[in-house]
Amino acid sequence: VANARASTPAFESLRADLVRWRSLFLGAQEANSRSIATVQRQIEALGPVPEDGTESASVTLERDTLNAQLADLQAPVRAAQVAYSRADGLVRAIDTIIRDRQAEELLEFGPSPLNPAYWLPALKVLTLSVEHLRGEFAIAWSSEIQKQKTKETLPLLLFLAVAGLVLVLRGRRWSRAMSTRVLGEDPGAGRWIAGFVLSMGSFVLPLAGIHLLIRSLYATGLVGLRTDQALQLVLPAAFIWLFARWLAMRIFPSREARSLPLNLIESQRKAGRWFGSTLGLVVGIHFLLQNFSSAGGWPEASTITLLFPLVVVAALMLLRIAQLLKAHCVNEAAKGEEETYRTQLTRILVLGLLVLSVASPILAAVGYFKLSQFALFPALMSLQLLAALVILQRVGVEVYVLVTGNREGAGDSLVPILIGITMVLL
Repeated sequence: VANARASTPAFESLRADLVRWRSLFLGAQEANSRSIATVQRQIEALGPVPEDGTESASVTLERDTLNAQLADLQAPVRAAQVAYSRADGLVRAIDTIIRDRQAEELLEFGPSPLNPAYWLPALKVLTLSVEHLRGEFAIAWSSEIQKQKTKETLPLLLFLAVAGLVLVLRGRRWSRAMSTRVLGEDPGAGRWIAGFVLSMGSFVLPLAGIHLLIRSLYATGLVGLRTDQALQLVLPAAFIWLFARWLAMRIFPSREARSLPLNLIESQRKAGRWFGSTLGLVVGIHFLLQNFSSAGGWPEASTITLLFPLVVVAALMLLRIAQLLKAHCVNEAAKGEEETYRTQLTRILVLGLLVLSVASPILAAVGYFKLSQFALFPALMSLQLLAALVILQRVGVEVYVLVTGNREGAGDSLVPILIGITMVLL
């Protein structure tokens, strides 16, 4: 730590160990607390030491015995306090090292993706990586033993592939059909919650289908090292896309039995669903390519060149979503009612998203690509989190209505508000 001679992942691992020890030392400071309090009360009961030295020998002996006992009891506590201070100091030092490194990395000026000299090498790197994946299958298939094993697992392979393909192609439609059937025209709280749970199948079923398709590839026995690295990234990337698509469907619904999350007309909600789904797809592809490039050791210039179009498209989708949120604020203001605190926050959010959607591609284009990524993609995840909170708040209201049977003023009741506050804090 003193010499900062370790990689950042090593420091993060060390920090995690130190935090565990720091917690143990903090707990150890409470050791013998009851016994210490008892001995201290006994010493206080003896009163202060007389200044004239007229204290009896028995009281002096008792006082010395209690003081010695107190020192023995406090020794592990003081040791824990010293150890806690040392561990805390090391954690703070590691935090400083990591923050300094992150700042240097983010402000590092790198190659510009607009430089045509990088375009052809980037395309070659991508093509070569795809060729390596194809080559792994070809090499494995050239083995007669492996070919025979693959043929033996053909029934399982076909079952997994067909089941996965059916879930990917039909899972979302099944989920929406069941959810619509349960909701009906004017659902109660119970039917609304059931419809909400069924709607989650829109991303759970296709995600399960993609998982089965991946398992079918592994079942062939033809998966090599690089293919395995790529397949490990497919499911998380698919989750990013499918979850974003589901959130867009809930925030910009085609129909809603009672109230809409945003005050938008049908055409605006339809556009919002498309923008949200496309944004999730772009972020998922970005996750896949960035991690695959790290595993494959792609040159930095090639990685930046391939990722830059995704940054631009993500920023564009973010800009369009910000415009929809602005339209919501305008529609709310048109009601002529006093602006709510939520609408005020939405206006601030819109301003931040507009600035981010313009600044991120510009930063990436001039060479500050890591700073652009650091600003854009965590913000997109935060936007997803806000959307999830809005949805969960509505779920909390419906649960309250289901339990109490009181829908009038449920949105302004204390319990749903406390539930919302708790979710925000979490």
